[in-house]
Amino acid sequence: GVVFQKALDKLLAKHVGKFIAVPLVMLAKSPAMDDLRYLFGLSEEPASDRPDARDKEMKAPHALSKSALVLPPEGRRLKRLECSVPLVLAETIDKSPVLAAILADRAKALSRDASRESLILVGYAPRSDAALAAWKTSAQAIAEQVRAKAGLRRALAVGVRSGVRYGQQDSDRKELHEAFRALTTEGRVIVVPLAPDGSLVERLLKRDLGNTAYRWDGKGVLGDRRLLDWVRSAAEAASKLPDVRQYRDGARGALSGGGR
Repeated sequence: GVVFQKALDKLLAKHVGKFIAVPLVMLAKSPAMDDLRYLFGLSEEPASDRPDARDKEMKAPHALSKSALVLPPEGRRLKRLECSVPLVLAETIDKSPVLAAILADRAKALSRDASRESLILVGYAPRSDAALAAWKTSAQAIAEQVRAKAGLRRALAVGVRSGVRYGQQDSDRKELHEAFRALTTEGRVIVVPLAPDGSLVERLLKRDLGNTAYRWDGKGVLGDRRLLDWVRSAAEAASKLPDVRQYRDGARGALSGGGR
């Protein structure tokens, strides 16, 4: 939240009348988007994306895998943005056909014979198993759209995670290996990152899959002109919306109209 607040303060110093943010988050159902909704006052609570314990022994902090991210102490909360002008958060790109179109072109660039190839769409997934289930449902819907546009044989969405417990990491690796094994027996596998940039996804995928063979170039949605066009379009649509904040931590001045 600190980085957002600093950026917002710089814009406020230029006397802007409304602050509009276009999230470069692939899926609406994700902890990253939940945290943005909290920062912008659209939700009462931030995301609670903590690794799930598989058994009593794994609830202890030392049971986290060596690759785990350091979690914030219990009770620490994000601080909502403070702003004296209306705040608006635009929709995510999965609400637009642009995402599937970009990803389909990424897949076609790697394809040799689409009718005999399968797509695996891989993204950075939530640490919570409950949140992971919802994330997979949304990601699979995108994967099917990409498959249809690219003319591929099959499509599967999978997630890679960091900061999870040993049991979760073992389960993730088993699921990934089984998915790749099943699809590679049917033909060539193309892997496309469901991400702005594929670097983090690639690192975690290699960690979990080892030397498993698949076609990959690491290109996410960044660098495609259609993404810039979508950002402009999303910002323009959001500019017509009023301040939709429902929750606040405080304010640096009275909001001039439209706020709640």
